[in-house]
Amino acid sequence: MENTLLKSFLLLSLCSVGSALLCYECNSVNDAECTRKDCSLQEDACLNVTILATNQLLRRCWTDMRCHIRAVQAEFSKGADISFTCCNWDLCNSKTGGTPRTDANSFRLGILAAFVGLHPFLF
Repeated sequence: MENTLLKSFLLLSLCSVGSALLCYECNSVNDAECTRKDCSLQEDACLNVTILATNQLLRRCWTDMRCHIRAVQAEFSKGADISFTCCNWDLCNSKTGGTPRTDANSFRLGILAAFVGLHPFLF
């Protein structure tokens, strides 16, 4: 019985419900003028784009796969010079950069590693 409960706990600790990334969305350098947006599950990055000629800052949810100059220019620049950054923790596209998020998967891997030594007793 204890073995079954321990196995169940281990399996449940490895499962999780995905959480959406939270990014600022606006066309402003002022965080207070932005909305906090729950990105879709496909949008796994926050984006800051600065249009250099006007110093306009654009902030959005984005995809990490599209965090390269051609994709960002195609979407935002219309021929203007831009600079941009992508990041992947909650509100990282704030004026100050936000706080890196902890990855729950790291915690789960730690639990799994702790039980590896108990392998003969668990299964």
